[in-house]
Amino acid sequence: MLLLILVVFFSIVSTAYAGQKEIIRPSRLASDDVIVPIPGRFLTINCSADQVSLSRSLKDVIGIDFNRRLRGNKTRESIATVSMLGETNFEIPDGRDWTIDFLQATQSHVPIKNRNLHIRWRLFDARCNDAGLYECKVSFFHNDNTIALKGQQNISARALAKVSMKVSPEKRENQYYENDEVNISCIVFGPRNVTISWFSRPANLRLLQSVSTNITTEKPVRSNRDECGARGYETRSHLAFKMKKQDDGRMFECVVRHAYDPQQSAKLTLSISC
Repeated sequence: MLLLILVVFFSIVSTAYAGQKEIIRPSRLASDDVIVPIPGRFLTINCSADQVSLSRSLKDVIGIDFNRRLRGNKTRESIATVSMLGETNFEIPDGRDWTIDFLQATQSHVPIKNRNLHIRWRLFDARCNDAGLYECKVSFFHNDNTIALKGQQNISARALAKVSMKVSPEKRENQYYENDEVNISCIVFGPRNVTISWFSRPANLRLLQSVSTNITTEKPVRSNRDECGARGYETRSHLAFKMKKQDDGRMFECVVRHAYDPQQSAKLTLSISC
């Protein structure tokens, strides 16, 4: 099942100390805005920590812990941990296609301000049940105590929009006569706000031609929830025209774009009966 991961927002939670406006260049938890687990695409989440700048001194980061609490669960699941001593810990569950990389700049010749820890987690098989609260926790020393700062981000899942086309009146093998009135419908099931564009390509050409006339797009109508439980909407766009001789073998394509989806499309070809 194809699905996408929708990033909502993340916030940095920190504790202020007397006389200090800012104690850290915050830990960061960030993911790609849009990821669909199809060949060449995957979900990437980064958990990073820089050195901690205090008002009178500069203290070292001890390590970072990357964990998540899946939607509907009360307990957290550890993804990976790494320390400035070079110790790492992670376990990829059986049957999951993940990669976890650790990037460090802790050598003595690296300026303190440039030292950092970084965990990069890639999911090549993102699923609906990967939705939840993801947390990047940075531990560091402060006045001989261990302090932790957290970066959190909610990630929700949505199934990839479904796009289909149909033509009316229906004819066997989409064969029509010259001057027939034809209506092609592009039907999208998915998020509410989508952009639908129309294109065509004559049988003797390779390049697509944009179609901008005789198009009617209906307002989205609330429909069933998708496979991931997200609210679904159905949007229909219609292209009406009269068949001409040069439409024999013409391919029509509707292209659907959305802020959370990659470009998707559906195609069909019409022909003229002799």
